[in-house]
Parts: sequence; C-alpha cells; structure tokens
Amino acid sequence: MSVSAKWTVTAPLDARKRTVSPPTSDDYEQWTLDQLKMECTARRLNVVKNTRKQERVKLLRAWDDNKDGVELLLQRQRNKSKRGGDEEEKRTKNCMFRLLNVLFSSHFFDAFLESGNQLRRDQLDQGGSTFWRDVSVAFSTSNPEYDDVISDDAVFESVNPAEAMSHLAAKLQRMWREVSGNFARAEAGSKVSGQHSNDFWDFCNGRADVFYLHKWCEHRQAGREFCAANLYPKNEDDSTREGEGRPQTTKSNRK
Repeated sequence: MSVSAKWTVTAPLDARKRTVSPPTSDDYEQWTLDQLKMECTARRLNVVKNTRKQERVKLLRAWDDNKDGVELLLQRQRNKSKRGGDEEEKRTKNCMFRLLNVLFSSHFFDAFLESGNQLRRDQLDQGGSTFWRDVSVAFSTSNPEYDDVISDDAVFESVNPAEAMSHLAAKLQRMWREVSGNFARAEAGSKVSGQHSNDFWDFCNGRADVFYLHKWCEHRQAGREFCAANLYPKNEDDSTREGEGRPQTTKSNRK
C-alpha cells in the first residue's frame, strides 16, 4: 500500500532509534501514537511531551486547516501545562461575542443551521462531524469579520470581540449551550401573555450576550427558532459571569 500523502517524516526513527513504519491512511485517527508523534516533530510542532493521541490528531487536523490557528492552540496547550494541566482556560467578557460572530459569519452560518437540522441536539453538542473543531480554529484565527460588533446599541459599548482569548472546541460548545439556553428563556418570556414590552432587552436579565444573539438573529433574519430551541441549566459555563451585572439599561439611555 502507498504511504499517506500527509506523512512528511524523512527519518522515521523514534526516540529509541526504532524504525516507525509510515502510515498508509490519510485519516489521522488510523495512525499509531508513534506515527503521530513523529509527524508532529517533522512539522516542528512544539507539542507537550505527554499529549494524548486524540489531542495530537486534533492538532494535526487543525494544522492542515489553518497553520496560524494551530499555533494558538499549541500556545494554549503549553500554558495549560504550566498551570497544572486541568485548569480550564478562562474567558473574558469579549469571548461570547466573538463566538457568536463566528457562528453567524458567512462561512459558518449555513453549516451551523444545517448541522442542527441534520443531527440530534446532543450530537451537535458533542461536535457532530468536524463542525466545532473548525469553529475553534476560526475563533483563534485573526479575521476582521469576527472582530467587530454588529450593533451600535449602547449595551455593547465596552465589547471588543477582537480581544477575546482562544478556546478549545469543547469550551466553545459549552459557551454556546449557555448563551442559547439563556436566549431560549428570554424568547419564551417575551411571548408570555401579559408582558407589556416590545423591547427584547427587557427579557434578557441584563445579559448583553443574550441581547447580541437576538441582534444576530434579526440581522440574519434567520436562525431564531433554532437558537430558541436550546434550553439548558442556567449559567452552565459562565465562568466569568461576563453576561451579568450590567445595569438594566433603559431605552432612553440606549441608541
């Protein structure tokens, strides 16, 4: 069988000077840990020594998709290792807004809705295909489309999506579950009989990220039903509480 086209190793000897047979499949999942280690070394990826097979697969795939994005993934991994391994990357108040910019971007929006229609919601949460891995790479990559706020509402005056931290796919999935769950509650509240307000902000519980999701649905004129169908436990992953604590801005104070 022919050698995988993704194999770039020229001297297939491991640390113990043992010969490692080249892989024949282009699917990194089918490679052995030794093959993955050597490929990471050949591409000069400064991977933490005891990185597991699945993480190496993720890094190599990300490298294939976007070299700049994978450099940020590697830096996060090294920082995480220095902190003790299991401590999760914290978020800033800008991270959720950048995530929504990515999900509603021209590159991801259609795939986002299609993934939701074709997969069970629990499958979408678990990643379904490569969707969330691709979102993670895009989130970490410099792209002007993800850097700006789409509304000039005063609620978003201090938000700058360009200053968000990088996060792995699993973290971004949990962030999406959080904001969409809160959005679902706000959407339900806005439709309750007897509520005398046409301003969606009044139902957001002071959360600017929820109001921003509302603004994106208005901007796209699509996706509202899909986003409002996600109902999860409150504040599932609000590690910085960046969506809360804002004063209930009145209409007179907003643009």
